[in-house]
Amino acid sequence: MLFAQAARRGGGSAARLCAAASAAGPIGAASSRLAAAIPVTPVAVASGLRAAARSVPSVPRRGLAGAAKSAALVFDKPLKLAQRRRAALAPDYANYHYLREELAERLVDRLADINKAFPVAVEIGTGTGAHISSRLHLIASQQSQREAEQRMAAAAASSPEAAAAAAAAGNSSGQRIAPPTQSVPDRGVIRTLHLCDSCPEALARTREYWSSHPVPPGRTHEYHVVDEEGALPFADGSVDLVVSSMSLHWVNDLPGFLKRVRRALKPDGVFLAAMLGGATLQELRSAFTVADLERLGGVQQHVSPFAYGRDCGDLLASAGFTMPTVDTDVLTIRYPDLFTLSAHLQGMGESNASLLRPAAVSRDVMLAAAAAYESLYADEEGLLPATFQVFYLIGWAPDKSQPKPLERGAPATNLADIDRVTAAATDAQPAQPGAPEQAAPFQQ
Repeated sequence: MLFAQAARRGGGSAARLCAAASAAGPIGAASSRLAAAIPVTPVAVASGLRAAARSVPSVPRRGLAGAAKSAALVFDKPLKLAQRRRAALAPDYANYHYLREELAERLVDRLADINKAFPVAVEIGTGTGAHISSRLHLIASQQSQREAEQRMAAAAASSPEAAAAAAAAGNSSGQRIAPPTQSVPDRGVIRTLHLCDSCPEALARTREYWSSHPVPPGRTHEYHVVDEEGALPFADGSVDLVVSSMSLHWVNDLPGFLKRVRRALKPDGVFLAAMLGGATLQELRSAFTVADLERLGGVQQHVSPFAYGRDCGDLLASAGFTMPTVDTDVLTIRYPDLFTLSAHLQGMGESNASLLRPAAVSRDVMLAAAAAYESLYADEEGLLPATFQVFYLIGWAPDKSQPKPLERGAPATNLADIDRVTAAATDAQPAQPGAPEQAAPFQQ
């Protein structure tokens, strides 16, 4: 179920996410009985939470503090690559696409609001499917329909015969074209789409998808195995759009990556990304904290560190992007138990890859964490919520055509004059019959 903020955006997103998570299949009903074998008492849970507040685990923060030490490593990239390879080669890999599909839908919705064409676009971190690329082409197809509507409107303005010919041309494609009420700007057109991923097996799954689904006419795909930690295979100033989803939260040198993307973009080019944020899996983190304190007397890092929202805009600005924008969604998906959640994270290729992770997790700690998770967070149906916080980043390559803030003191209007202008406008309005009498404006 989606959190209230996401639920207000409407639709069946909550049902889609939970139904998709259920379709992938639980580990087994015996997991709750296994967790009960080593119970964590309410007293232990309460004391564990109090201790956790006093002894927070040493988690590297993803932000500007790491920008000064870009060589510092947070994640075990060979391990992450092995996790993603295992997920891509699994026969049921498509069962775990539900989170990527939801984020792709929301990310491309933001791109649809930008009135620009993107002849050369790059997707970094394709994953095991066409989550972003298929939706990018959908925007272009919708633009083609708008262009057909514009041609019909122009023909209708010239002569009735030309309008009939334009309508017949539109109907020949199986689409019914209605005259537009206003001109629609050119947007979303992509001619060349570069699909990039650091995992060859995941990129092969994307290529496999497009081998069985025709690429729209007039558009081409190019595939690249690209490590986000290294150089990008694009010349400076050669790309109109860079999109990334569910990839950046595993990059060690995030400031360096953003600078390389900024250099690859053309002037006024767009960078759009979705990445997991600091509140992701907070319930799982708390459950393991309680279990570690109860069983081991200390805290280990069972969940990878994530970025914080207040840092994302600063990272974009420090990389040279203009008009940086960051907004957030909080998604909550419910699972039967901790073991099912762990299996789904593994199926997504999103398991813990921190360099500070424990070498192994004992059965005692796992069962205690499962019991703590259930004791702290189970809802009335016995399901366990898992939070996924998502940050959406938008940045623009600098260009002279972009709006710029005025110099300090440049505005010619004094804010103190606003009250006088408003009062004068109010006095000038004639009184309406039967309208209640308004109180005089406050004067100092």
